[in-house]
Amino acid sequence: MSAKVFEWVCSDDDPDKYECRPVLKHNRFEVLSLYTTEQKKYDAILNEWDCCNEFAPNETLDPDLEDVIEYHHVDYEPIANLTLPPVCSPF
Repeated sequence: MSAKVFEWVCSDDDPDKYECRPVLKHNRFEVLSLYTTEQKKYDAILNEWDCCNEFAPNETLDPDLEDVIEYHHVDYEPIANLTLPPVCSPF
């Protein structure tokens, strides 16, 4: 659980670009559980996870697992003064 987790999502400014959004420490496990094995990549050198639906767009979670995730209501909070990497494609 020490690994940082990032979600790659479509940019609000340009839907053709993706931006990296950090996940709060207390939400890391829940966010990782939102993605299939093929939709998340672990970087052992940086000790971080990158998650993106576009890594495997045709994969879906088990419906029973989706119910568990919905029950736990994963929440997101803004992080002040955070330096993000430049917006780029996760591919």
